[in-house]
Amino acid sequence: MTAIAYQLAQYSVPFEHELYESTSTNPDILSQDALGRYKHMIQGPLSKTKDGIPESALIVIDGLDECEQGAGRTVLDILVQRSKELPLKIMITSRKKPESYDWNIVGIY
Repeated sequence: MTAIAYQLAQYSVPFEHELYESTSTNPDILSQDALGRYKHMIQGPLSKTKDGIPESALIVIDGLDECEQGAGRTVLDILVQRSKELPLKIMITSRKKPESYDWNIVGIY
C-alpha cells in the first residue's frame, strides 16, 4: 500500500498534500495492517482529491506473486473488494498462482 500511495503522490500534487495530512495525523500508520494503510494512505486521500484525478487514471500493479507469503493475497483482496470506491482503475498483472484466483472478478473493472 505504501508503494501505491507513493506513486500516486508522484502523479498528483493534491493527493500528495492529502497523503501528507493523513500521515501527519496518523503517525503510527506504518504499523497498521494493510487495510488500515489502505484507508489512510489511498482511500482517504483519493476521496478528497477525486475531482483532480482524470477518469483515465490507471494504477498498474505487477509482481504480487513475488510478495512475502500471504502479503500479496492480502493486497489483492483489499483492492478487489474496494476498487469500486476509487476514482481510478486498477490493473493487476502477475504470474498465475491458483490460490490467487479463487474469487469471482466479474464486474470488477
